[in-house]
Amino acid sequence: MIVNPATRILFRNSKNLTLLKSRTNGYSRTAAEESRLFWEKNDKLKRPMSPHLTIYRLPQPANLSIMHRGTGAAMTAVVFGFGFGSFLWTGKFDKVVEFVRDNVHPHVILTAKIILAFPLCYHALNGVRHLVWDSGRGLKLQTIHKTGYAVVALAFLLSLAIGTL
Repeated sequence: MIVNPATRILFRNSKNLTLLKSRTNGYSRTAAEESRLFWEKNDKLKRPMSPHLTIYRLPQPANLSIMHRGTGAAMTAVVFGFGFGSFLWTGKFDKVVEFVRDNVHPHVILTAKIILAFPLCYHALNGVRHLVWDSGRGLKLQTIHKTGYAVVALAFLLSLAIGTL
Protein backbone atom coordinates (compact mmCIF):
# COMPACT_ATOMS: atom_id res chain seq x y z
CA MET A 1 0.00 0.00 0.00
CA ILE A 2 1.33 3.42 -0.92
CA VAL A 3 -0.10 6.30 1.07
CA ASN A 4 1.68 9.64 1.13
CA PRO A 5 2.70 11.21 4.50
CA ALA A 6 0.09 13.99 4.36
CA THR A 7 -2.67 11.44 4.10
CA ARG A 8 -1.24 9.52 7.05
CA ILE A 9 -1.30 12.66 9.19
CA LEU A 10 -4.87 13.53 8.22
CA PHE A 11 -6.20 10.06 8.87
CA ARG A 12 -3.84 8.79 11.61
CA ASN A 13 -6.60 8.41 14.17
CA SER A 14 -9.18 7.30 11.66
CA LYS A 15 -10.28 3.73 11.47
CA ASN A 16 -11.16 4.28 7.81
CA LEU A 17 -7.56 4.27 6.67
CA THR A 18 -8.20 0.88 5.15
CA LEU A 19 -10.58 2.58 2.72
CA LEU A 20 -7.62 4.45 1.30
CA LYS A 21 -5.66 1.32 0.62
CA SER A 22 -5.53 0.35 -2.97
CA ARG A 23 -6.76 -3.15 -3.17
CA THR A 24 -5.80 -5.15 -6.18
CA ASN A 25 -7.85 -8.18 -6.74
CA GLY A 26 -6.27 -10.85 -8.87
CA TYR A 27 -7.93 -11.76 -12.11
CA SER A 28 -11.02 -13.75 -11.37
CA ARG A 29 -10.64 -16.15 -14.32
CA THR A 30 -8.32 -16.83 -17.17
CA ALA A 31 -9.46 -16.63 -20.79
CA ALA A 32 -9.42 -20.42 -21.02
CA GLU A 33 -11.67 -20.69 -17.96
CA GLU A 34 -14.04 -18.05 -19.36
CA SER A 35 -14.23 -19.92 -22.65
CA ARG A 36 -14.87 -23.25 -20.92
CA LEU A 37 -17.62 -21.72 -18.75
CA PHE A 38 -19.20 -20.10 -21.80
CA TRP A 39 -19.45 -23.41 -23.67
CA GLU A 40 -20.62 -25.31 -20.59
CA LYS A 41 -23.39 -22.74 -20.03
CA ASN A 42 -24.48 -22.97 -23.68
CA ASP A 43 -24.46 -26.77 -23.55
CA LYS A 44 -26.53 -26.72 -20.37
CA LEU A 45 -29.04 -24.29 -21.88
CA LYS A 46 -29.14 -26.37 -25.11
CA ARG A 47 -28.19 -23.35 -27.22
CA PRO A 48 -27.14 -24.14 -30.80
CA MET A 49 -23.71 -23.20 -32.04
CA SER A 50 -23.52 -20.42 -34.58
CA PRO A 51 -23.66 -21.89 -38.07
CA HIS A 52 -20.43 -22.10 -39.99
CA LEU A 53 -20.00 -20.54 -43.42
CA THR A 54 -19.85 -23.97 -45.04
CA ILE A 55 -23.54 -24.69 -44.38
CA TYR A 56 -24.62 -21.79 -46.57
CA ARG A 57 -25.05 -22.08 -50.31
CA LEU A 58 -23.30 -19.05 -51.72
CA PRO A 59 -24.95 -17.39 -54.72
CA GLN A 60 -23.36 -17.72 -58.14
CA PRO A 61 -21.86 -14.18 -58.18
CA ALA A 62 -20.12 -14.84 -54.86
CA ASN A 63 -18.72 -18.15 -56.09
CA LEU A 64 -17.45 -16.54 -59.29
CA SER A 65 -15.89 -13.71 -57.30
CA ILE A 66 -14.04 -16.21 -55.12
CA MET A 67 -13.00 -18.10 -58.24
CA HIS A 68 -11.71 -14.87 -59.85
CA ARG A 69 -9.56 -14.11 -56.82
CA GLY A 70 -8.40 -17.71 -56.59
CA THR A 71 -7.35 -17.91 -60.24
CA GLY A 72 -5.48 -14.61 -59.89
CA ALA A 73 -3.66 -15.79 -56.77
CA ALA A 74 -2.88 -19.19 -58.30
CA MET A 75 -1.47 -17.66 -61.49
CA THR A 76 0.64 -15.27 -59.44
CA ALA A 77 2.02 -18.16 -57.39
CA VAL A 78 2.78 -20.19 -60.52
CA VAL A 79 4.53 -17.30 -62.28
CA PHE A 80 6.64 -16.45 -59.25
CA GLY A 81 7.34 -20.13 -58.57
CA PHE A 82 8.50 -20.85 -62.11
CA GLY A 83 10.43 -17.58 -62.23
CA PHE A 84 12.25 -18.33 -59.01
CA GLY A 85 12.74 -21.96 -59.99
CA SER A 86 14.32 -20.94 -63.30
CA PHE A 87 17.12 -19.24 -61.37
CA LEU A 88 17.86 -22.43 -59.47
CA TRP A 89 17.49 -24.96 -62.28
CA THR A 90 20.49 -25.58 -64.50
CA GLY A 91 18.93 -28.07 -66.93
CA LYS A 92 17.77 -27.50 -70.48
CA PHE A 93 14.07 -26.93 -71.11
CA ASP A 94 14.00 -28.65 -74.51
CA LYS A 95 15.17 -31.88 -72.84
CA VAL A 96 12.22 -31.71 -70.42
CA VAL A 97 9.74 -31.16 -73.26
CA GLU A 98 11.25 -34.09 -75.16
CA PHE A 99 11.06 -36.30 -72.05
CA VAL A 100 7.38 -35.41 -71.49
CA ARG A 101 6.47 -36.07 -75.13
CA ASP A 102 8.22 -39.44 -75.05
CA ASN A 103 6.93 -40.69 -71.69
CA VAL A 104 3.51 -39.12 -71.07
CA HIS A 105 0.34 -40.15 -72.89
CA PRO A 106 -1.03 -37.45 -75.24
CA HIS A 107 -4.40 -37.40 -73.46
CA VAL A 108 -2.66 -36.58 -70.18
CA ILE A 109 -0.73 -33.78 -71.89
CA LEU A 110 -3.96 -32.41 -73.41
CA THR A 111 -5.70 -32.50 -70.03
CA ALA A 112 -2.79 -30.75 -68.34
CA LYS A 113 -2.74 -28.04 -71.02
CA ILE A 114 -6.48 -27.43 -70.59
CA ILE A 115 -6.15 -27.28 -66.81
CA LEU A 116 -3.28 -24.80 -67.12
CA ALA A 117 -5.15 -22.67 -69.68
CA PHE A 118 -8.47 -22.44 -67.81
CA PRO A 119 -7.41 -20.05 -65.01
CA LEU A 120 -5.88 -17.66 -67.53
CA CYS A 121 -8.96 -17.73 -69.78
CA TYR A 122 -11.42 -17.40 -66.91
CA HIS A 123 -9.52 -14.60 -65.20
CA ALA A 124 -9.14 -12.64 -68.44
CA LEU A 125 -12.80 -13.02 -69.49
CA ASN A 126 -14.07 -12.21 -66.00
CA GLY A 127 -11.79 -9.17 -65.98
CA VAL A 128 -13.50 -7.95 -69.15
CA ARG A 129 -16.84 -8.55 -67.43
CA HIS A 130 -15.69 -6.37 -64.53
CA LEU A 131 -14.62 -3.63 -66.95
CA VAL A 132 -18.12 -3.68 -68.45
CA TRP A 133 -19.54 -3.33 -64.93
CA ASP A 134 -17.24 -0.36 -64.33
CA SER A 135 -18.93 1.37 -67.26
CA GLY A 136 -22.27 0.94 -65.48
CA ARG A 137 -23.72 -1.72 -67.77
CA GLY A 138 -24.84 -5.23 -66.91
CA LEU A 139 -25.47 -4.58 -63.23
CA LYS A 140 -28.94 -6.13 -62.98
CA LEU A 141 -28.93 -9.39 -61.06
CA GLN A 142 -30.37 -11.39 -63.95
CA THR A 143 -27.66 -10.04 -66.28
CA ILE A 144 -24.96 -10.78 -63.70
CA HIS A 145 -26.08 -14.42 -63.55
CA LYS A 146 -26.24 -14.78 -67.35
CA THR A 147 -22.85 -13.21 -67.93
CA GLY A 148 -21.39 -15.35 -65.15
CA TYR A 149 -22.48 -18.56 -66.84
CA ALA A 150 -21.31 -17.18 -70.19
CA VAL A 151 -17.85 -16.37 -68.80
CA VAL A 152 -17.43 -19.87 -67.36
CA ALA A 153 -18.61 -21.52 -70.60
CA LEU A 154 -16.44 -19.30 -72.80
CA ALA A 155 -13.44 -19.84 -70.54
CA PHE A 156 -13.89 -23.60 -70.81
CA LEU A 157 -14.23 -23.48 -74.60
CA LEU A 158 -11.26 -21.14 -74.96
CA SER A 159 -9.11 -23.33 -72.72
CA LEU A 160 -10.11 -26.34 -74.85
CA ALA A 161 -9.02 -24.45 -77.96
CA ILE A 162 -5.72 -23.44 -76.37
CA GLY A 163 -5.15 -26.97 -75.10
CA THR A 164 -5.45 -28.45 -78.58
CA LEU A 165 -2.72 -26.18 -79.98
